[in-house]
Amino acid sequence: MRKNSLYAQILYSGFSYEKCRINTQLRKNSYKKTLKIQIDLWQKILGRMEINPFTDGDKDVLNYFDELCREDIKIARNYSVQINLLHKINNNTFYDMQTEINSKKDIIIISLMKELMKELMKLVNHKLFINSNKAYLLIKSLYNLPKYFIYNSKTFEDASTKMELDFHKVINDSFDSMNSKMKKKYERYRSY
Repeated sequence: MRKNSLYAQILYSGFSYEKCRINTQLRKNSYKKTLKIQIDLWQKILGRMEINPFTDGDKDVLNYFDELCREDIKIARNYSVQINLLHKINNNTFYDMQTEINSKKDIIIISLMKELMKELMKLVNHKLFINSNKAYLLIKSLYNLPKYFIYNSKTFEDASTKMELDFHKVINDSFDSMNSKMKKKYERYRSY
Protein backbone atom coordinates (compact mmCIF):
# COMPACT_ATOMS: atom_id res chain seq x y z
CA MET A 1 0.00 0.00 0.00
CA ARG A 2 1.17 3.50 -0.77
CA LYS A 3 1.91 5.55 2.34
CA ASN A 4 -0.18 8.55 1.27
CA SER A 5 -3.10 6.28 0.39
CA LEU A 6 -3.20 4.97 3.98
CA TYR A 7 -2.98 8.48 5.39
CA ALA A 8 -5.68 9.70 2.99
CA GLN A 9 -8.01 6.90 4.13
CA ILE A 10 -7.56 8.01 7.74
CA LEU A 11 -8.21 11.65 6.83
CA TYR A 12 -11.23 10.81 4.70
CA SER A 13 -12.81 8.76 7.51
CA GLY A 14 -12.27 11.58 10.00
CA PHE A 15 -13.58 14.28 7.68
CA SER A 16 -16.62 12.16 6.71
CA TYR A 17 -17.60 11.57 10.31
CA GLU A 18 -17.03 15.13 11.50
CA LYS A 19 -18.78 16.67 8.51
CA CYS A 20 -22.02 15.20 9.83
CA ARG A 21 -21.47 16.39 13.42
CA ILE A 22 -19.52 19.63 13.48
CA ASN A 23 -22.44 22.00 12.90
CA THR A 24 -24.53 20.66 15.78
CA GLN A 25 -21.86 19.56 18.27
CA LEU A 26 -19.26 22.35 18.19
CA ARG A 27 -20.76 24.24 21.12
CA LYS A 28 -20.11 21.29 23.45
CA ASN A 29 -16.76 21.43 25.26
CA SER A 30 -16.29 17.65 25.18
CA TYR A 31 -16.78 17.61 21.41
CA LYS A 32 -14.43 20.56 20.97
CA LYS A 33 -11.75 18.74 22.97
CA THR A 34 -12.11 15.59 20.85
CA LEU A 35 -12.10 17.61 17.62
CA LYS A 36 -8.88 19.41 18.65
CA ILE A 37 -7.20 16.04 19.24
CA GLN A 38 -8.30 14.88 15.80
CA ILE A 39 -7.16 18.10 14.10
CA ASP A 40 -3.76 17.64 15.75
CA LEU A 41 -3.65 14.09 14.35
CA TRP A 42 -4.70 15.31 10.90
CA GLN A 43 -1.98 17.97 10.93
CA LYS A 44 0.63 15.36 11.87
CA ILE A 45 -0.58 13.15 9.02
CA LEU A 46 -0.40 15.99 6.50
CA GLY A 47 3.14 16.74 7.64
CA ARG A 48 4.10 13.11 6.97
CA MET A 49 2.36 13.08 3.58
CA GLU A 50 4.75 15.79 2.39
CA ILE A 51 7.77 13.60 3.12
CA ASN A 52 8.34 10.83 0.59
CA PRO A 53 10.22 8.00 2.25
CA PHE A 54 8.49 5.92 4.92
CA THR A 55 10.54 6.56 8.06
CA ASP A 56 10.40 6.16 11.82
CA GLY A 57 8.47 9.45 11.88
CA ASP A 58 5.66 7.70 10.00
CA LYS A 59 5.75 4.79 12.43
CA ASP A 60 5.46 7.30 15.29
CA VAL A 61 2.40 8.99 13.73
CA LEU A 62 0.70 5.66 13.00
CA ASN A 63 1.43 4.43 16.53
CA TYR A 64 0.05 7.73 17.90
CA PHE A 65 -3.11 7.18 15.82
CA ASP A 66 -3.40 3.62 17.16
CA GLU A 67 -2.99 4.83 20.78
CA LEU A 68 -5.62 7.56 20.32
CA CYS A 69 -8.11 5.00 19.06
CA ARG A 70 -7.37 2.65 21.95
CA GLU A 71 -7.74 5.43 24.55
CA ASP A 72 -10.81 7.25 23.20
CA ILE A 73 -13.89 5.37 22.02
CA LYS A 74 -15.30 8.58 20.48
CA ILE A 75 -12.30 8.79 18.20
CA ALA A 76 -12.05 5.04 17.57
CA ARG A 77 -15.56 4.77 16.13
CA ASN A 78 -14.60 7.28 13.41
CA TYR A 79 -11.79 5.08 12.15
CA SER A 80 -12.78 1.42 12.65
CA VAL A 81 -11.80 0.32 9.12
CA GLN A 82 -8.46 2.13 9.31
CA ILE A 83 -7.68 0.59 12.70
CA ASN A 84 -8.08 -2.89 11.22
CA LEU A 85 -5.90 -1.92 8.27
CA LEU A 86 -3.28 -0.47 10.61
CA HIS A 87 -3.15 -3.69 12.64
CA LYS A 88 -2.63 -5.62 9.40
CA ILE A 89 0.23 -3.29 8.46
CA ASN A 90 1.71 -3.50 11.98
CA ASN A 91 1.73 -7.29 11.77
CA ASN A 92 3.98 -6.96 8.75
CA THR A 93 6.06 -4.43 10.74
CA PHE A 94 5.45 -1.79 8.06
CA TYR A 95 7.52 -3.66 5.43
CA ASP A 96 4.80 -3.52 2.81
CA MET A 97 4.50 0.28 2.93
CA GLN A 98 5.38 1.74 -0.45
CA THR A 99 6.65 5.20 -1.10
CA GLU A 100 6.14 7.17 -4.27
CA ILE A 101 7.55 10.57 -4.99
CA ASN A 102 4.92 13.28 -4.62
CA SER A 103 3.95 14.94 -7.87
CA LYS A 104 3.32 18.67 -8.17
CA LYS A 105 -0.43 17.94 -7.97
CA ASP A 106 0.08 15.88 -4.79
CA ILE A 107 1.92 18.78 -3.17
CA ILE A 108 -0.80 21.25 -4.19
CA ILE A 109 -3.55 19.14 -2.61
CA ILE A 110 -1.51 18.55 0.56
CA SER A 111 -0.78 22.29 0.82
CA LEU A 112 -4.45 23.19 0.40
CA MET A 113 -5.43 20.66 3.08
CA LYS A 114 -2.77 22.06 5.43
CA GLU A 115 -4.05 25.63 4.99
CA LEU A 116 -7.67 24.63 5.50
CA MET A 117 -6.67 22.57 8.54
CA LYS A 118 -4.71 25.47 10.03
CA GLU A 119 -7.75 27.72 9.63
CA LEU A 120 -9.98 25.06 11.23
CA MET A 121 -7.66 24.71 14.24
CA LYS A 122 -7.53 28.49 14.68
CA LEU A 123 -11.32 28.62 14.57
CA VAL A 124 -11.79 25.77 17.07
CA ASN A 125 -9.20 27.32 19.43
CA HIS A 126 -11.16 30.58 19.62
CA LYS A 127 -12.20 31.08 23.23
CA LEU A 128 -15.41 33.11 23.04
CA PHE A 129 -17.22 32.52 19.79
CA ILE A 130 -16.86 29.66 17.36
CA ASN A 131 -18.43 30.09 13.97
CA SER A 132 -19.86 26.60 13.52
CA ASN A 133 -21.00 27.36 9.96
CA LYS A 134 -17.47 28.30 8.92
CA ALA A 135 -16.08 25.20 10.66
CA TYR A 136 -18.60 23.11 8.71
CA LEU A 137 -17.54 24.73 5.42
CA LEU A 138 -13.88 24.03 6.22
CA ILE A 139 -14.54 20.34 6.95
CA LYS A 140 -16.76 20.08 3.87
CA SER A 141 -14.00 21.68 1.75
CA LEU A 142 -11.49 19.18 3.13
CA TYR A 143 -13.81 16.21 2.71
CA ASN A 144 -13.11 15.20 -0.92
CA LEU A 145 -9.43 16.15 -1.14
CA PRO A 146 -8.03 12.89 0.35
CA LYS A 147 -9.90 10.89 -2.30
CA TYR A 148 -7.27 12.00 -4.82
CA PHE A 149 -4.67 9.91 -2.98
CA ILE A 150 -6.95 6.96 -2.27
CA TYR A 151 -8.29 6.37 -5.75
CA ASN A 152 -5.15 7.34 -7.66
CA SER A 153 -2.96 4.97 -5.67
CA LYS A 154 -1.46 2.09 -7.64
CA THR A 155 -1.89 -0.08 -4.56
CA PHE A 156 -5.47 0.72 -3.54
CA GLU A 157 -6.87 -2.06 -1.35
CA ASP A 158 -10.17 -2.62 -3.14
CA ALA A 159 -9.56 -2.91 -6.87
CA SER A 160 -13.29 -3.32 -7.57
CA THR A 161 -13.97 0.28 -6.57
CA LYS A 162 -10.82 1.72 -8.10
CA MET A 163 -11.44 4.80 -10.16
CA GLU A 164 -9.02 7.56 -10.87
CA LEU A 165 -10.03 11.03 -9.74
CA ASP A 166 -8.99 13.97 -11.82
CA PHE A 167 -6.97 16.60 -9.95
CA HIS A 168 -9.20 19.43 -11.18
CA LYS A 169 -12.37 17.59 -10.19
CA VAL A 170 -11.12 17.12 -6.62
CA ILE A 171 -10.08 20.77 -6.37
CA ASN A 172 -13.38 21.96 -7.89
CA ASP A 173 -15.37 19.77 -5.49
CA SER A 174 -13.51 21.39 -2.61
CA PHE A 175 -14.18 24.88 -3.96
CA ASP A 176 -17.87 24.08 -4.47
CA SER A 177 -18.08 23.68 -0.69
CA MET A 178 -16.48 27.06 0.05
CA ASN A 179 -18.18 30.39 0.50
CA SER A 180 -17.10 33.33 -1.68
CA LYS A 181 -14.60 34.65 0.88
CA MET A 182 -12.88 31.25 1.13
CA LYS A 183 -12.82 30.86 -2.67
CA LYS A 184 -11.05 34.19 -2.98
CA LYS A 185 -8.55 33.31 -0.23
CA TYR A 186 -7.60 29.95 -1.79
CA GLU A 187 -8.00 30.87 -5.47
CA ARG A 188 -4.30 30.27 -6.19
CA TYR A 189 -4.87 26.52 -5.76
CA ARG A 190 -7.43 26.54 -8.52
CA SER A 191 -5.17 28.13 -11.10
CA TYR A 192 -2.86 25.10 -11.56
